[in-house]
Amino acid sequence: MPPLTRRWSVRRVPLLVAAAACLVAACGSTGSTGSGQAVANHVHGAIEGTTGSDLLLATHYGLRLSVDGGTTWKSAPGLGDSMVAGIVRLGQSDAAAMQPMTDMPAGMHMTGPTGGVLYSTDDSHWTAAAGIDPTARVTALVAAPDGSTAWAAVLGQGIFRSGDGGRTWSEALPSPDPVLGLAVVGPDLLYVTDAGVWSTTTAAPARPAKPALSGTIGDITAWSACPTCVAVSLGGGGVATSADGGTTWKSQPFATSFTTLASVAGGVLLGMQPSPAQHDHGIWRSTDGGVSWTRVLDQPLVDRVYPGGAGGAILAFQWGITVWKSTDGGATWARSGTA
Repeated sequence: MPPLTRRWSVRRVPLLVAAAACLVAACGSTGSTGSGQAVANHVHGAIEGTTGSDLLLATHYGLRLSVDGGTTWKSAPGLGDSMVAGIVRLGQSDAAAMQPMTDMPAGMHMTGPTGGVLYSTDDSHWTAAAGIDPTARVTALVAAPDGSTAWAAVLGQGIFRSGDGGRTWSEALPSPDPVLGLAVVGPDLLYVTDAGVWSTTTAAPARPAKPALSGTIGDITAWSACPTCVAVSLGGGGVATSADGGTTWKSQPFATSFTTLASVAGGVLLGMQPSPAQHDHGIWRSTDGGVSWTRVLDQPLVDRVYPGGAGGAILAFQWGITVWKSTDGGATWARSGTA
């Protein structure tokens, strides 16, 4: 989960002005370049739908739905064209984080909710959750691996918890500092601020949390290498990994700085550098915990991955939205269509 606020430093290039504008400005704060040109649609999160066979995409302009494993897509009802900044699966329901677009292009109007968290049991009808201001900006949203609990970071307030499928939320950890990422790993809750990674427990979140890893962090994700494993992308390039819930870390420097990071089956890590201005853009793959990396997809503006269900294909999403598919754990990719 997307990190929901991103700072990507890129220069504007021909034909990619709209996309680069959202890369330059933290995506989630604007819907246009500032000159009336809308950014290309792109994905902020991807999950299985409530039926277990559908796939849902949280995008900059509403929800997209696939009922055939990601081959074809259509607009999903309920949230209109509003920005869906994050989405998680919680047992028999889903929860979505909304964000306002403060600079809409001329002639465009949001037709759905613009803030807070909503929940749905059918992915068609969405209800505002209780406990979080419906106008609040949610900067991160994550679910426990078993879907029993969800955690949301609310700008200017702190971290909130839900244990009933996203219907109601209560403040779990007040924090004046913006929380840019969340991960649930074993009994631990890890969160990212501008200062680095912090660790507390899911059972009794408390401040001051333990400083787990200092420095600029691009993204954080639970890592499939073990139940207590977690990985982060480092602002200076490469990753850091932990096998004990963030208590100790191994830094693995690399020349490429990954804006987003994904974990897929078998302990494989996928790092994404979406900037069209970077020569090393695309998806990179590591099978040894970030020690070495191979570029497996040489395409710009790919910044989100759906890791696939049990034995299912991995999907990657390029601004537009172009869908790429891998059936071999992310080693090779083929274009699969558009969403």
